[in-house]
Amino acid sequence: MTSTTHRSAVPGLDDAAVARLADELQDRLASLLDLQLTLKHVHWNVAGPTFIAVHEMLDPQVIAVRSMTDAIAERIATIGGEPRGT
Repeated sequence: MTSTTHRSAVPGLDDAAVARLADELQDRLASLLDLQLTLKHVHWNVAGPTFIAVHEMLDPQVIAVRSMTDAIAERIATIGGEPRGT
């Protein structure tokens, strides 16, 4: 009978530490998804004399948050976790 050595997805971290890291990243992912949706909600519903300025200001912010969201989700997957978007 042969035994296999389990290797962590992150060199130098044991499985428990990787799981904690994935959980922390998942919390950040959820917060960024909330922020992304909040920004889009404001974007869709802005009205009044500052409409154009606010509307145009929000697009780059949404793009930046989407980029952060994607990076964190990919990091979770890279370390062996499963990013949850819901």
